Amino acid sequence: MAENDVNDTISCQYCNSSHFIEYTKQLTTKDLFMLHCNVRSLNKNLCDLQQYLSELYYEPDIIAISETRINSTNSHLPDNQMHRYTFFHCDSTTQAGGVGAYIKNTIDAKHIHDLSVSFDGCQSLWIEVGLNKENAIVGVVYRHPHNDMSVFQESIMQTLHKLTVNKKNIYVMEDFNIDLLKSSNNHVLDFVNLTNCFGLRNLINKPTRVTKETHTSLDHIYTNDSKHRMNSGMCLSDISDHYPIFCVVSLSKSFHRVAKVTFRDTQQFSIVNFLSKLQITLSNMPSNEDVNSSLSTLLTSFENVPNKHAPLKTLSKRQERIKSKPWLTKELLRSIRTKTNCTQIYTKSLLKTNGLNFENIEIR
Repeated sequence: MAENDVNDTISCQYCNSSHFIEYTKQLTTKDLFMLHCNVRSLNKNLCDLQQYLSELYYEPDIIAISETRINSTNSHLPDNQMHRYTFFHCDSTTQAGGVGAYIKNTIDAKHIHDLSVSFDGCQSLWIEVGLNKENAIVGVVYRHPHNDMSVFQESIMQTLHKLTVNKKNIYVMEDFNIDLLKSSNNHVLDFVNLTNCFGLRNLINKPTRVTKETHTSLDHIYTNDSKHRMNSGMCLSDISDHYPIFCVVSLSKSFHRVAKVTFRDTQQFSIVNFLSKLQITLSNMPSNEDVNSSLSTLLTSFENVPNKHAPLKTLSKRQERIKSKPWLTKELLRSIRTKTNCTQIYTKSLLKTNGLNFENIEIR
């Protein structure tokens, strides 16, 4: 079966920044939100990725990274790592390539070391994540453009054979540097047949890299999950010359460990009223109690009075991200949005030049 025949039933659309932000408003802890981005150097472009994600109401559960360009001679990880994520990575043997994945700290995750490989021309990272009672496998794979296709396909085939024996849902986010739009190419046909043999379907069926002269579909998300409803698409962004791609899997219940962050709300706080109330409370303490009872009463007073004048509140996910980046001021955010809007106007013109339709993903 040709790739286009498989993809006819897939709902995959381009998303501009404002619409994607609105789309993330509807996501909950029951949705597995995965995003893949070819960053072309993690040290160089992580800040741009963080700025883009900081606008979203619900941040991705899993952020797959290809072309980290981390290797033995350049092994330094970015100082500004993603807040509230654990980073797994498989480094390159050359100056290019390398893959990684940021997994939310509220998700149980285990690196499958015996399946993750790195050789000249290919890196693959495999992680088992806890999704309620059924664990799933998440893969991030990068194939260098000049890698021997037969060697690559043999490696992928062996890995998929081991994974499918366990009958777990698999989600593979990758940049294979295989243009699936070239459906008559023998290498493409061989690869499509390989993925079909393992029951994998591609959720990304539109170009992910567009220039004035060319448009190619190099970045893909493959899955064998046929039970859950999924949305997928491409985000119009200038993080690199590849569009970030995403997939949202709707699960039956939340798979996150509870991790709430609280803060003191001091908007209505008055130091005069606070000290006055504290003084009254302390002056009314009984004087005939023993030492232990007096200490207990004192501690209770110091807890109740602050809770009344500066109550504890729970941060939303978006508030938590904003507070973790105090340098990201309203003025800076406004400048970022202006830059993003200009980029997307140019990107839409590229899509039109290449005869590609732009349609935002549906908000349910």
